[in-house]
Amino acid sequence: MIYCLGPVGSYSEKAAKLFAEHLKNSEEIVYCNSINEIFEKLEKIDNSIDCNSESMVYGVVPSENSIEGSVTLTQDLLMETNVKILAEIDISIEHALISVSNDKKTIKRVLSHPQALAQCRNYINSNHWATQTMESTALSAKTVAERKNNEIAAICSDANAELYDLNILDKNIQDYKNNQTRFLLISKKQNKEYIKDINFGIDDLNKVKSTVILELKENRAGSLYDVLGEFKKLNIDLSRIESRPSKTKLGTYVFYMDFEYYENMDELFNKLEKWVSKLIYLGTYFVL
Repeated sequence: MIYCLGPVGSYSEKAAKLFAEHLKNSEEIVYCNSINEIFEKLEKIDNSIDCNSESMVYGVVPSENSIEGSVTLTQDLLMETNVKILAEIDISIEHALISVSNDKKTIKRVLSHPQALAQCRNYINSNHWATQTMESTALSAKTVAERKNNEIAAICSDANAELYDLNILDKNIQDYKNNQTRFLLISKKQNKEYIKDINFGIDDLNKVKSTVILELKENRAGSLYDVLGEFKKLNIDLSRIESRPSKTKLGTYVFYMDFEYYENMDELFNKLEKWVSKLIYLGTYFVL
């Protein structure tokens, strides 16, 4: 079973279907109303149950966009819950404007997910439209179809036009054409048994990543440099470092770090513990 952001036609559903091709007995996709709900569903799983490939439950969530950057809600929930990352995949995002109306001149308001609205900011502003945020792009299409109002349109994938019997008024309306969103396959916990149930067929270890969240012991000049130095000593390549508020005190931050696969993770963590007060390991995972 895979939980993803719905309804039918969402980019999350597209990512979930691609992940499902590599999972055993996980063809069923269950649609959630929000990213929060996906994490809540996974958090309710009883860790005492000995899960196997027949009973494994996954979630699919957006984590980063090439235009708007990280999905901060996902980043925060990864820190606040016991969910781990199993894999990631990048999906090309091509937004369309769809509506009950067949004339773009009638449109006064556009509906979509906040990220999609931001990715089409220049296009929206040039048409002087009001905006309304929705939990997903597909939900915006469904809402437009239900309201049957010629003055509203949805920004979503053009596939939603056929799904909800709507008209495509414009295509490829995102401000930057090379628009991609990274989606994560997540689960309640990660161990070797779960990894065996995933048949990604990837043998190149350079394509395997790990992610940690770190909070520094001291807020002083050079404290982050000390942490980065441990990665350099072990010749570990960092592919991302990003700060987020720690939510404990103004001016204090945690750091999200993605890095290449390293066989002796305990060695790395032991070295990092000298400099950090918090270390959350989000998993070592595959890149499709």
